[in-house]
Amino acid sequence: MDNWLRPVDYVPAHNQPVYTNNHGRLGKDDFLKILVAQLRHQDPMNPLQDRDFIAQMAQLTSVEQTQNSLRLQRIGQAAALIGREVTVCHPDSGQNLTGRVDEIQIGEDGEPRLAVEGRIYSLEALRRVM
Repeated sequence: MDNWLRPVDYVPAHNQPVYTNNHGRLGKDDFLKILVAQLRHQDPMNPLQDRDFIAQMAQLTSVEQTQNSLRLQRIGQAAALIGREVTVCHPDSGQNLTGRVDEIQIGEDGEPRLAVEGRIYSLEALRRVM
């Protein structure tokens, strides 16, 4: 049986809460943190094998490629809405607003945002496309 920690086995010390981003999904930064923790806490008498390390790096590459592909897909979906009439939900009031998508903007997180009637909304705020 392997003595090194697997990502699903990692539990932070001192009962610290685990915070995730992307609506509860783990990202590449989380994956790297887990990998570093594995390397730090591995048994010196039974270190992580090269093949295990390579397999984990391949998984990291796969996660990153999937995230990039999904981000590009969301940007394409948002771009297709330019000029279309949509209904979006205001995040604070919860009220629906109907208007035309004037442009899309890419946030610092790489996620597309819709400009509707001079206000910026996330794709999650989209309720209807006419």
